[in-house]
Amino acid sequence: MSKIWTVTKKELWTYFSSPVAFIFLFAYLLACLFTFFWVEKFFVRNIADLRPLFEWMPVLLIFLISTLTMKMWSEERRMGTVEFLLTLPVKTHELVIGKFLSCLFLVGIALLLTISLPLTVGSIGMVDWGPVFGAYLASLLLAAAYIAIGLFISSRSENQIVSLITTVVVCGVLYLIGSEAIVDLLGNKSGEIFRSLGTGARFNAVSKGLMDFRDIYYYLSIVAVFISLNVYSLEKMKWSKESQDSDHRKVQLLMGLLVANFLVANVWLYRVHSARVDITRNKDYSISDASLRVLEGLQEPLLLRGYFSAKTHPLLAPLVPTVRDYLGEYELAGKGKVRVEIIDPKEHEDLEAEANQKYNIEPVPFQINDRHSASMVASYFNILVMYGDKYEVLGFDKLIEVKQDGYRGLDVGLRNLEYDLTRSIQKVMHGFNNTDNLFASLKEPVRFVGYISDATLPAELKKLRADMEKNLQEVQAKSGGKFSYEFLDPAKDAALAQQIRDNHGFRPQRTLFNPEEFYFYPTLVSGAKTLALGIPEDLSVTQFQKNLDTSLQRLVPGFLKTIGIYTPPSPAMNPMMMQFGGGPQGKQYQAIEQVLGQNYNTEQVDLSSGILPGDLDALLVVAPKDLGEKEQFAIDQFLMMGGSVILATSPATVDISRNGLELKEQKSGLEQWLGHHGVEIQGKFVLDKKNMPFPQAQKRYVQGVAINQQVLAPYPLLVDIRNDGLNESNAITSGLGQVTMAWASPLIMDQEKNKDRQVTTLLRSSQNSWKSADMKVEADHQQWPELGFPEAAKEDKGPVVLAAMAEGKFSSYFAGKESPLLKKDGAADKDLLSDEKAKDQDKKEADSTLISGVIEKSPDSARLIVFASNEFISDDILKISSMIQQTQYTQPLQLLENALDWSTQEDRLLLSIRSRSHFARTLEPLSDMQKNFIEFMNYLAAIVGLLATGAVWLMIRRLSREKFKAMDLASN
Repeated sequence: MSKIWTVTKKELWTYFSSPVAFIFLFAYLLACLFTFFWVEKFFVRNIADLRPLFEWMPVLLIFLISTLTMKMWSEERRMGTVEFLLTLPVKTHELVIGKFLSCLFLVGIALLLTISLPLTVGSIGMVDWGPVFGAYLASLLLAAAYIAIGLFISSRSENQIVSLITTVVVCGVLYLIGSEAIVDLLGNKSGEIFRSLGTGARFNAVSKGLMDFRDIYYYLSIVAVFISLNVYSLEKMKWSKESQDSDHRKVQLLMGLLVANFLVANVWLYRVHSARVDITRNKDYSISDASLRVLEGLQEPLLLRGYFSAKTHPLLAPLVPTVRDYLGEYELAGKGKVRVEIIDPKEHEDLEAEANQKYNIEPVPFQINDRHSASMVASYFNILVMYGDKYEVLGFDKLIEVKQDGYRGLDVGLRNLEYDLTRSIQKVMHGFNNTDNLFASLKEPVRFVGYISDATLPAELKKLRADMEKNLQEVQAKSGGKFSYEFLDPAKDAALAQQIRDNHGFRPQRTLFNPEEFYFYPTLVSGAKTLALGIPEDLSVTQFQKNLDTSLQRLVPGFLKTIGIYTPPSPAMNPMMMQFGGGPQGKQYQAIEQVLGQNYNTEQVDLSSGILPGDLDALLVVAPKDLGEKEQFAIDQFLMMGGSVILATSPATVDISRNGLELKEQKSGLEQWLGHHGVEIQGKFVLDKKNMPFPQAQKRYVQGVAINQQVLAPYPLLVDIRNDGLNESNAITSGLGQVTMAWASPLIMDQEKNKDRQVTTLLRSSQNSWKSADMKVEADHQQWPELGFPEAAKEDKGPVVLAAMAEGKFSSYFAGKESPLLKKDGAADKDLLSDEKAKDQDKKEADSTLISGVIEKSPDSARLIVFASNEFISDDILKISSMIQQTQYTQPLQLLENALDWSTQEDRLLLSIRSRSHFARTLEPLSDMQKNFIEFMNYLAAIVGLLATGAVWLMIRRLSREKFKAMDLASN
């Protein structure tokens, strides 16, 4: 090793004694910075990663390393010093490794001098440092491979130019083999083989943060092969040209076997998928413990079948190996219960027919462009998840995510493969299950308790009571000892009546036209948890069974939940607008409905009846307006029954139109109800210096003529929340990375009223935010150039809560009051002799069966989550945010999904998967001046790095000279 180190130092001394090293470093840094900021347009991409630095690294290193290695042996041969070196008491392999390490050391210095770029990106965005480390390691491995190739080629020629060109060609061919330009011409299987041979494709895999031993060995094998060939090439120079003895033939045979072994090992490792380490922050390429727990619940074989065409769209083809590897991980984790099949339907006609007829899987037409023309190709990109007789199909539209990557065009990647697969597995598992085998998944026995007063029940409820008991007997017989039931009569036991009133808020009930009171409260008890089932809407045993199944499923993790969604009704369409193809008027919330519909059973609810369906697991109320007493009662009683209520509301709403922004006051009707629960939403706006820009009209004067133009300018009312503004200790917001709250109001949680509940702050603005009672939404950049709004004094700034959650026992807003459903309206008291006599009589007869009471207290499972904004999930805001960030902006939708998962899933398995995958990578909002300053500072850092390298070299050189002088004096 000492001799190798001596050779390495000698080569480095040679490099730094001439301008070669500094020219190399300068050229490398200039190329990296220019590519990063100008070619890849880092700020236009608006993504906090180092892809612009490493995107061109495989190509850049080809040319730089070729110039670095071209003279290493060629110069020695041309000057005749190679013979002298080979006669020194240094072994040939020590000379080769020494030169190799000197080149690698110089490349390492060059990579180190780019450290300012990841530090810069980390300061203006949330960077996943795993892929950064992987990219630097991949760069070193790739450089090592290129250096080994360059040294071997240099040893074969005396001409440096020949060495340079040959090295470029060889390294270029290795890169092009796996490039998209070649692979796109081939099918999936052939393309995958070529991709595995390419240096660039392997580089991309490692730089993503997946440390696959196959990729690392690939580079090491190239290094070993070409260093061995380099040694052999130099050793052969020692041999006599006249004689070829047996020793030479043995060396040749040994060298051939050595090279063959290095190469064949790559073929053997090709099928090894488990030797890899995922170093990404959220373990993007590994199955989480949550998915493993889902697979542990399999009681029947699970089939995962991938339908992938050999000829597909070029942007989809690179995703197939990733999907296949991921499915393989599920197969290994399933321990024999998961079977994975990867097929090309066009090669199996029977499977293609089955896919089309049974699973409705059809090929999707894509337009592809080759060098000569454009053509259409119909290809498959689907995954079938099948469990028993239930199945779920994931098509390419559900599996992939398409983003606008700055100026580059479309960036296609897998959306969230683990989440999609695990969610589908859960859906088919619990779709296959029914009440008969539901109890097998219960962790502890369940008891039905009916608090029912038999003597005073109305006739309709007496029949329901008898049918319920028969139904409960059947359920108990099928439960395997995990279900029991009993009926208790609070009317006969005053202590019991007081107990259920104190513990659960159950008060006597009555019908609208019958003052006689009674009890009818069916409940489900599991451990310390009590769930109220509610009275079936149609008073049928079928609806009771449905409510019972829903409540049982709440106690079993993973069942598909039902979400009730209330959004403000759209105003009536103008017939003239409809005639000319006008769209829906008013605010739209279709995006959130579509997203939730993928993972939940969703149901649009009508609050006006005062009664919600009994099968709801959570209620989402978006932008409520002028809700009456019955609507309040419906929400209140759902919360009292242990449900989860999620509100997105604010005292003001903003309409976006071509004419600008229009502010409107919006009374939700829930102000007093929220105040009763210790929640206040102030009639103010929150403004923040950390905000998302917004398209705004500005005037530009040309020769005295005012021209309106749309520009992106800072807009403090779109509060950009990230880092400390997100509660990292709560799964709803942890891993979200960033979210924008549009026109949000301050949210205050009363500590006194919430003292018995657990209150969690979810979102808060930054330290540079403030409140404004001036509800102005139009920015004025002429008066306030920086922000468009007057900025508060420093002492008036500080974080403001924008979203919070309360969990625990709630008391009803209607406690001690009569149910609003039992209040007679004017129509019921009209003169029955009027023209509406028949209609009013029908109404009276219908209302006579209306049964209602007030549940005064909720169980501990009740949750209230409030977001102080009407707009942050509206379609308009999502579209504008996507346009500005040049990517599909889904953070607010993910936030609500997280909140629903948190509210409806006791084990929160899927939430843990989604929260680790939704790692926002967008940059913090920056002005043009800040962007220019950042770019300038990086160029300055590169210059300082070069100067520092030169200073260190001069210091080493000076110390070395002083050391030699001291040695000379000592010898004299």
